[in-house]
Amino acid sequence: MTIRFTKSWNGYYEGQIVTNPAGGNTEAQLIALGYAVSDLDGPDNSFELAKFATDTSGNVTGLVGPGGEVIGIKRDLAYHGSAMANPGTTLFGCTTTAGCSLTGAGVTMELVSSTVPGIGKVGNSIKLTIPVGVTGSITFPSFAPINVRNQHIALCVEQLSSDLTRAGAVYLATDTGLTNQFRCDPLMGHAGLMWFSVGVGASGTDVAATTGTPTWQTIGAAKLLVNNTAGAVPYVVVIHEVCAAGRQPPTVSLIIDDCDVSAYTEWLPMLNHYGLKAAFSVIQDLTNVNGGYCTTAQLDRIYAAGHDIAPHGLSALSSYGTVALAKADITKNYEFVKSLGYTRGSDYYVYPNGVSEYAVGDATSIANHLASLGMRAAYKGNVNFPGQSTFVVGGVGKLRIPRHSVDASFVPATLLTKIDFATETGRASNLMAHAMVASGASGIAANRADVETLLTGLASRQQSTALRVLPPSQVHSLLGL
Repeated sequence: MTIRFTKSWNGYYEGQIVTNPAGGNTEAQLIALGYAVSDLDGPDNSFELAKFATDTSGNVTGLVGPGGEVIGIKRDLAYHGSAMANPGTTLFGCTTTAGCSLTGAGVTMELVSSTVPGIGKVGNSIKLTIPVGVTGSITFPSFAPINVRNQHIALCVEQLSSDLTRAGAVYLATDTGLTNQFRCDPLMGHAGLMWFSVGVGASGTDVAATTGTPTWQTIGAAKLLVNNTAGAVPYVVVIHEVCAAGRQPPTVSLIIDDCDVSAYTEWLPMLNHYGLKAAFSVIQDLTNVNGGYCTTAQLDRIYAAGHDIAPHGLSALSSYGTVALAKADITKNYEFVKSLGYTRGSDYYVYPNGVSEYAVGDATSIANHLASLGMRAAYKGNVNFPGQSTFVVGGVGKLRIPRHSVDASFVPATLLTKIDFATETGRASNLMAHAMVASGASGIAANRADVETLLTGLASRQQSTALRVLPPSQVHSLLGL
């Protein structure tokens, strides 16, 4: 056995394992029979095998080629407000300020020397300073529209300000006329290297059509706007590049809540028929009860079929007499799922009744408790309009992920249209279902025929590679949560 290098249609040299069907597998035999060649070095501009550039900690940062030239490896990054998957094409390297324009009194930009192993950059970057009390912006030179669905346009930035709590940033991906714009509102309480992104392939982000009627096919410019009117210190950020990444089909996740018996008799066979994986959220107090809910043996079969099992709850967290009791119920159902040996799904929570707070305005007590249990994410209630963000990575956002309802009133064509909208802008969709009945559905239950129409549509879109239907555990792994 040996390795043969061939030049593929895209110009890259690919290694193939080659065997001799006549039985001889030495390199000399393979060369003699024409199955391999002895020149494995490739052309003069190829990179040597297994010769890597590393940082001081031994992490691989790039490939070393002839003459010591290094091609950097761009890493997958999870960051506040969004997620970056496989950043690729640099649209503007920020090595010059030519073509950039500023707004705002006293706003300045200058070139600074920078080394960013995470994107393989050594050279100049743009340092932007927004004075206290000023709203300012930088618009980057326009680029040719990508015209490929589900790419994304992102800024790689490094925040230097010591106090970020009072500044607000808005990142816009827009057409070259700056009239039709997608918007990202990144969270500012994070110093260091970040990505501000629109059109993320593996997840969603805080995107809304803020002006005009933007379409992905016409995006050809990027702009960073910072409101520092309430800032205590100047807002300072170093911008390393504007880049685009290749197509990553967005994800759709379906969670079936409560696990009444239809989870096993209706949902499981239908999902398996269409080759789709989902999550089932369970409640300890209802499992094995009166034949109306799944038994642990049925849950075992659901899990064995490749679906997630996640902890849920019997009553809205706000219905408990104290926040301590609400936390205790979360812990009880979490430990129940863990005790059954389910690892896929045990590290995210599904809020009962879709309520993610113990009390109005309580932004942290429940989220902090989930985090203390090691929860990677949590899913709440309804979002039924297409412009809403459907996935947020980082901070409290990842513990309050909204879902579209699949109930008695949902219309399959309308929901598929919303999913298509999210897909076109590279965002994830999350769906919330409960019971399924053959006919006469009401309330949170869904009609079997409507569910089958939905799953048929999702399966066909997955087959066309427009999207991926994945259980949340796999989505979390893609995002690095």
